[in-house]
Parts: sequence; structure tokens; C-alpha cells
Amino acid sequence: MAMTYKAVLQDLNGKPIASRDIRALARNKNGSQVVRGTAKTNAKGAVLIKDASMALGTFAPYIKLQYKDGSRYKDLTDTPVSMSGTAIDFGVQKIEVALQIMALRSTGIPLATVAKADTERLKVLESDVVTLNKRIETETAAKASISVLLDQRTKSLSSTQELLRQRDTELESVNSQLKTLKSSSSSNALQIKNLSSENATLATQLKAKDAQILKEKQAVEAKFSTQIAAKNQELARLNKEISTISEAQGADVSMPDLLSRLSDNLEEANTRLKKNNNEFKLNDVSIKIKALPGQNGNGLSFIKRDELEKVDANVLSEISIKYRPDNGANKAGNKSVAVPDVSGYTERLAHRKLREAGLKIEFEYESVIDVEGQPSKHGRVVAQSPQAHAQVDPGIRIWVTIGKRTLIEAG
Repeated sequence: MAMTYKAVLQDLNGKPIASRDIRALARNKNGSQVVRGTAKTNAKGAVLIKDASMALGTFAPYIKLQYKDGSRYKDLTDTPVSMSGTAIDFGVQKIEVALQIMALRSTGIPLATVAKADTERLKVLESDVVTLNKRIETETAAKASISVLLDQRTKSLSSTQELLRQRDTELESVNSQLKTLKSSSSSNALQIKNLSSENATLATQLKAKDAQILKEKQAVEAKFSTQIAAKNQELARLNKEISTISEAQGADVSMPDLLSRLSDNLEEANTRLKKNNNEFKLNDVSIKIKALPGQNGNGLSFIKRDELEKVDANVLSEISIKYRPDNGANKAGNKSVAVPDVSGYTERLAHRKLREAGLKIEFEYESVIDVEGQPSKHGRVVAQSPQAHAQVDPGIRIWVTIGKRTLIEAG
């Protein structure tokens, strides 16, 4: 978009100055002044300079007008009176009398003649000087404000350039990683091809197996749709809890805690199945778990899903757990129940275990000392009364003591 710069040049008496060369200058990125255009004043002293490549941004650019005096250009003004998106107007600009006298001297007119003729004009000049001084002060303040704004924009530009340099560095790192991945892709091509062939074979086998399973499933669902829905809902809940444990970020789980959770969940599933329909109940259940030994050899650490491919299968420990529900226990007519052993349980698991045994629970807390390198007792059952396996009447209150941490360093 083109820009235009206009002004009116007059002498100190307000008379237009014609045929005077005027040029417009702007600063580039380096701070140097660059000529944007040149034109002559007309008979009315007006000048219009066209700039085909300058456009206003979010703030006004620095533009200065100069007039030609003999063979040299001198500053006229750098303060516009108005501006728009396509034009900057510097208004009426007057050249001081000393400059006019110099111009007269260059034409050969005696200075004495000028002095006689301009006695009254000097008085006007004094008034104009005061006015000009005030205007200079105003323009100086405006210039200072523009300089501050320019400094702010410069700092913002520097910050943006630094951010771009950081992005360039990150982009180089990403490109390097992509190059590495591309170089390794060729070595994986053969493995992918073999795996694809194996997958195709397995897909065929799975398709046949799926068809068989679907047929059997449809037959069973047609007969036991309600019971199967209840069983699937319970299995989904168990899978969700197992998934939650598996996705824990390397958290250690003690073996008693793991066994108690699985036992509680399977017992609860068995109880719900028997309530829904006596035809269904859990028989022997076998579970295999692969995990890493916990820190210092205590408990187990489950692997996160996104780390499974990074772990060598040979370093995983495999644990086989067999569960046989006691479908004949707690039959109607029993007069007493055995107190479950909840030692080492969390408060939540202990509450569930004792409640399922038909007992009431009362919790109390005592301070325990955790020693580095040993399993923590914090938040775990450290004592119970009556003792585990004692025969008690149903509904009796069991006192359970939960440990609260006090940490000391070993040695």
C-alpha cells in the first residue's frame, strides 16, 4: 500500500514558499535514515511526496521532512499533525528568518535592505519564536514518547527473535531424531515383513476361533443372557481394578496386599453370582502375574503400559496364584465365625474383609517407626483384637490398630 507525506511551506509572514525541494526520510532496521521520496513545493507552498512501499503498522513509523537550502538539506520537522493508513500530514511549516536572510544573501539582495524592511517583522518573529519554542517542547515530548514506544517494540522484537532461535534449535533436534528413525526403519523392514506374515496366519486362525466362540456365545447368551450380563459386569469391574494396579507408575505392592485384594474381589464376585442365580459360582481360579521385584526385594512393581516394550521379558518374575472359593462356608446355622487375619492390610481392605465376615470394626491409630530399607507400616494394620483365626460370635466388634508414620534413618 502506498503512503503519501504532505506539508505546506511558508515564510515567517505566512507567505508560501514555491519551488523548494522537500524530501522525506525514514529509519530502517539498522537505525539508518533512508530517503523515501522527494518533491517540490507548488505556488501555494504545498508539497506531496509519494512512497510506494511504506505502510503503517500497529504504530507510526519515524518520518522526517527536510528542505533544501543551497546544496544541502536541512531538517524541517518530524512531527505530523495527523495521519491515517495511507497519509501523514505535517501541516504548515515555517522557515526561520535567519534561513530566509541566507537565501537572500545567496541571491545578492543587501542585508541592510532586508533589516529596514523587516523592523516590524522582527516583533512578529519574537512572538513566533515563543510559539515555536512551545511547539518544540511539545514535539520533543511527543518524540520522547515515540522513542519509548520504539524501544518497547525493539525489546519485544528481540524477545521474539530469541524465541524463534529456540524453536529452530528444537526443530533441529526433531529433525535429528527423524533421521535416526529413518535409518533404523530399513533394518526393521524385514522384521515387519515376517511379523506381517505371522499376523496374517494368526488372523486366519483367530477368525475361525472367533466364529466358533461367537457361535457358542450366542447359544449361551440365548439361554443365560441375564446371568452372563451380571457376570460380564463383575469381570469388567475386576479387570478395571487390575488395570489400575498395572498402570500405577512403578508403585510397589506387597504380596499380602496383592493377595488380599484379589481374594476380596473374587469373593465378592462369587457372592454376587450366587445372589443372581444359584446355577453360577466360581470354581478354581488360576492367575499368572508378571512383574518386577520391588525396591530392596520387597513386594512387586508393575510395569506401565507404555514401558512394556522397553522391558526385557527375562527379567520379569512370574507368579502363579490359585484361588479356590469356600462355597460351603458360613452356612446357615453356624454359631461362630473365625476372625480373618488382616495384618498388613490397608484400612480399606481390612474394613472390607471384616465386614464380609459379619463382624463390626473399630479403628484406632498408633505411631510406628519406618526404617529405611524395610517395608513401611504406615497406613497398615499392625495389631487386631481378638487375634486372627479366633472363633467369635457374628457381629462382635473387632479392634484394629493402624500405624502412623515416624521416619528415622537406619544406622
